[in-house]
Amino acid sequence: MHSYTKITLTTYIKQLRKYWKTSSLAGISVVAGSAADLVAPLYYKKFFDIITIADTGNDKADALIAIITTILILHGISWVFWRIAVFCASYFETNGTRDLASSCFSYIHKHSASFFNNTFIGSLVKKVNRFAGGFMELSGMFLWDFLPLIVEFSFVFFVLFSRQALFGYIVLVWFVCFIVINSIFVRFKNKYDIKQAELDSKGTAILADTITNHENVKLFNGFNREVAYHHQAATALSDMRRFRWNLDQYFESVQHILVILVEFLVFYYGIRFWQQGLMTAGDFVLFQSYLLLL
Repeated sequence: MHSYTKITLTTYIKQLRKYWKTSSLAGISVVAGSAADLVAPLYYKKFFDIITIADTGNDKADALIAIITTILILHGISWVFWRIAVFCASYFETNGTRDLASSCFSYIHKHSASFFNNTFIGSLVKKVNRFAGGFMELSGMFLWDFLPLIVEFSFVFFVLFSRQALFGYIVLVWFVCFIVINSIFVRFKNKYDIKQAELDSKGTAILADTITNHENVKLFNGFNREVAYHHQAATALSDMRRFRWNLDQYFESVQHILVILVEFLVFYYGIRFWQQGLMTAGDFVLFQSYLLLL
């Protein structure tokens, strides 16, 4: 299993290198867009710090207008970079998937006739489509999930430690717990992911082979037998799919509880710091903005 994973990832990396310009530009744009989104809450903090002051003079209004203008510019910059990332990703992901599908087509047809006679065609088609589509799925996960997560946590840690070190340690503990729990969960769930893929391929193989051999099914009175066989495979797949979905919900439930605890602790100690004059209303807005990212 490990060897196949390594071969698959190596093949995907080769495709990324083939379209290195657009893939690199997409990655850079995601980092830049995420950074712009993270800078904006710093100006929201300033906005609420000023607006809580009793004075309502023109200077205060001018300062607030300058702040919201800066926020508008930041959101505009973020919008541009995210659009660049999306269009670049659509180019290299679709082309990479096409190249992989073509490579699989050429590779498969170089096999001997005995290979096709001893292989379920429907299952083979499913594996080819899954392999080619996996490139788009993995590259999308890296661009839209992993990269923003790295940028967000790095920026949030820096801001929290610079404002109140205690908040930084609270989020750091949460982050370590999240990584540990996620690693254990992924390892535990991996065998069920593989099992579902096998059951999915089996169901597709049954359907494709019965369609291909529909005359034999009718001639040899095999309709009821094949229906029962397909229903059995579909039931096994639905049961496994439901089990995996429930596992995901258990994991998300634990993660959500941890986020609730982090939010409570940050605001609880934030109130204490506010009583001592170490925090402002803008700080609460800033922390809440970053906690929503978790």
